[in-house]
Amino acid sequence: MVVKVSKPEINVREKISELDKPSGIAGQAMLAAETPQEQQALVGVGSRNMIINGAMQFDQRNSMAAVSAIPGTKYVTDRFALGRYGASTAAFNGQQVNVSSHPEGFKKALKATVVTTDTPSSSEGNLITYFIEGFDLYRLSYGSVYAKPFTLSFWVKSSIPGIYPIGACNNAANRVHTKEYNINSANTWEKKTITISPDTTGSYEGGNLAGLALIWGLGSAGERIKTPDSWQAGSGYTPIGTPNSINWVSNSGATFELTGVQAEVGNVATPFEHRHHQEELALCQRYFQVGAFARRWTSNGSNEYNFFTHYYVTQMRAAPTRTFTGGSFSNIIGSSENTSAEILTGVACQIAYRANATNTDTYVFGRDATFDAEI
Repeated sequence: MVVKVSKPEINVREKISELDKPSGIAGQAMLAAETPQEQQALVGVGSRNMIINGAMQFDQRNSMAAVSAIPGTKYVTDRFALGRYGASTAAFNGQQVNVSSHPEGFKKALKATVVTTDTPSSSEGNLITYFIEGFDLYRLSYGSVYAKPFTLSFWVKSSIPGIYPIGACNNAANRVHTKEYNINSANTWEKKTITISPDTTGSYEGGNLAGLALIWGLGSAGERIKTPDSWQAGSGYTPIGTPNSINWVSNSGATFELTGVQAEVGNVATPFEHRHHQEELALCQRYFQVGAFARRWTSNGSNEYNFFTHYYVTQMRAAPTRTFTGGSFSNIIGSSENTSAEILTGVACQIAYRANATNTDTYVFGRDATFDAEI
């Protein structure tokens, strides 16, 4: 005789949620995860955070000095830039600052301060921005039916409470998305969590190009104002505001601080991923690094060229722009620099110098330099 036993189907998640024993924050996050990938992220499998220098630890360019926003972008801390678009006349500075007291122990932040106010009009825009490289964006599968949501979390403090905008767009700004968040209290660190829905259409740059721009809006108008909460076609204007968002740049002396920025696949915000200090620096150096050329040689008296090669500490995103920041020739007679012979790649920089000497003499060459391959 065959006995068949059948059991009713049960929903494990519902049953677990009915238990009297509390599941705690971690357990609730695991229950809220909708995919195995999200659960892997929760237990720390792999590198979750698409943001580099989200804790604002590194400021290789400015060494904590204040820099002013300019038309276009001006980098402050590594990977994070200020921006002014359109005919904006606002003047605001940005700099890396120390954080003396923070709920989660962050020690550095990017701080922006209004110097000269402006009431935005005619598609003006003022912002802090971060560009996610195409290689890092691949995990979201944007522009395909397999596109995934991502969750952005960050800590913010401002002297001006109110509704602020977060924007996202592709490199062409023909696919745009805005969300709103509220700063409740002045001069108080608050954590914000925002989930961006997947975009199954549009074209997103891959490889070492700008895949997705993230925008913290500080005041905008016109075409840069977008209705929040959905992806929509854009007209080439970076989305910087919503109909409800305030214009921070209209307030003299206003401050805005940002740190603890994380962007990860899925609908769940996990604790901030603190990478090793040296690992985080190496990630930053893919986009910007400092270096030096140094060599001593004896001239043969026939105006010969001398080639100097600097190998970067890590491979850069692309062939960088080299800028000399200090140093010089020493004991040079009629020296000249032949910059036309410079060769720049993502791995090394080689430059040719000559002494224009008619006698044999010993020369010392030492130059400090920066190498910029930002998106």
